[in-house]
Amino acid sequence: IVTNRKIYRLLALPNLEKRQIQNKDITGTLIYSKVKQKLPGIIVLHGSGSRIPAVSYLLASHGFTVLGLKYFGDKNLQENLENISLEYFQNAISWFKKLPQVQGDNIGLLGISRGGELALLIASTFPQEVKALVTYVPSNVIHGGFPYPNKPAWIYKKTPITPFIAALSNDNENLHEAEDFSIASQEGLISYRSNTSKDPYELT
Repeated sequence: IVTNRKIYRLLALPNLEKRQIQNKDITGTLIYSKVKQKLPGIIVLHGSGSRIPAVSYLLASHGFTVLGLKYFGDKNLQENLENISLEYFQNAISWFKKLPQVQGDNIGLLGISRGGELALLIASTFPQEVKALVTYVPSNVIHGGFPYPNKPAWIYKKTPITPFIAALSNDNENLHEAEDFSIASQEGLISYRSNTSKDPYELT
């Protein structure tokens, strides 16, 4: 070895402010520059893990005002990813646009996994509200809830958005995803390799 050097990657620059938003209408984390200026806004939508993605801070460090928006698994929100109203996101966008740190006519969405599915759904339902859309590993179809796939994930105007991809094995509304995969494996509805690490439901 001739030389060696450590390189540190900073996800968040020191000039960022972070504010927790939690009220009856919106729950999330607002991240913005301490320098008072209007910047393009990005709403980041997490996946089924319900945590605000670290990429929110990276984006805020590169010239965006970011709202990491939670939509289940927190106070004032649904416990699980089920029956999530699209009007919640419409209201969040409207609130975000009015902030002094945001260019109201320059809003984008970034969604990850189930948040990617959601971002596509929001942009197609409210196309006038967003100017840019980025999705990481989204689905090209609508899936049921998580972890109960026979329940609708999304609703609009108090009506479930259907059709959606539901459980594989049966239509029991309270069927857990893990139980569904186990039954589907045992019934041969999906392929698996018994008693191997590739089949987590049959290990002994």
